[in-house]
Amino acid sequence: MKKILKISFYIILLSVICVYFGVVFVLPQVINSKFVINKLQSVIYNKTKIETQITGLKLKISPVFVVYFKVDSVDSKYDNNAVIDIKDFSLNYKLLQKQLTSINAKNIYIDGG
Repeated sequence: MKKILKISFYIILLSVICVYFGVVFVLPQVINSKFVINKLQSVIYNKTKIETQITGLKLKISPVFVVYFKVDSVDSKYDNNAVIDIKDFSLNYKLLQKQLTSINAKNIYIDGG
């Protein structure tokens, strides 16, 4: 019985470590990839018919679960009319405390009409 508990503990510990390293190191690399950005732009277009161009997307998650998100620009157009124009947007969020620590942008334009 004691051996089963030890094995179970090590399996759970290994699983937690794998999830931790996956979230901190692998997830940002996947999100920052050109493939995911292109897929996101494609999904937005297919669902809303809004052409979106996302440039300079960077997601970083620190080992203490602080999320650093930055995007150089987001340009969205519907029938050649600007819908969203965001420049130099950044956000910091503490995951464990569920606390937004900062949000910055050089320019935000949203046309809701």
